[in-house]
Amino acid sequence: MARRKITLAFIKNQTNRKASFKKRRKGLIKKVEEISTLCDVEACAVILNPYDEKIEIWPSPEGALAVLKRYGAAVSGIHHRPPKEMDQESFILHRVKKNREKLDRLLMENKRNDLSWFMYRCMAGTNSLHNLDERERAEMCRLINQRIRDVDSKIENLMKEGVWWCGCGGSTSSSGSASSGGSASSASCCRRRGEHGELHADSDRARVQWASLDIDALPYPHLFTGTGSGAHR
Repeated sequence: MARRKITLAFIKNQTNRKASFKKRRKGLIKKVEEISTLCDVEACAVILNPYDEKIEIWPSPEGALAVLKRYGAAVSGIHHRPPKEMDQESFILHRVKKNREKLDRLLMENKRNDLSWFMYRCMAGTNSLHNLDERERAEMCRLINQRIRDVDSKIENLMKEGVWWCGCGGSTSSSGSASSGGSASSASCCRRRGEHGELHADSDRARVQWASLDIDALPYPHLFTGTGSGAHR
């Protein structure tokens, strides 16, 4: 038979209240003793009897005092730490700040993606840098310079491994032989890679020359073809 659910409310009848206190006091001390014995933890119980001046202490006044001293030292150390708890207003402000930072990161990522697509369309000849304002040109130049650094880093890693690829027709190895349709002359040509400088926002002073562009190899090739939604109109 299931136990009857007890309603936690003040017992108005004094006789019943006193009987319940006596019963539950013994149960509480028994539970403290059990957890101390079974789990090998320091615990104590201090009960102020509302019906007389007697104070019931478990396990003993000395044992309870030792536990309370440890508790006081622990609380004192916590008070010297930065508070981790927040009220409702501080919690909401903290969440708003975090969400705003996340939104800023997403907006920046979307902006970079838009500039990347625009850059690919410029490479394909379906758009022009003249359509950008001065701030967007500066961002575009930073993006292109980052792409160049990424390509340089990739080439360096491939050369360290002894294999690299170029647009002359194939991959080459450290021995100088060409593969995948490349010739020895083209391979030797690829080793002499020229240095480049940083791009500037002023397109009149710095031009990017693109050759042998393979549109199908670019991300989102539909943006650069006449049938795609991003085609030049």
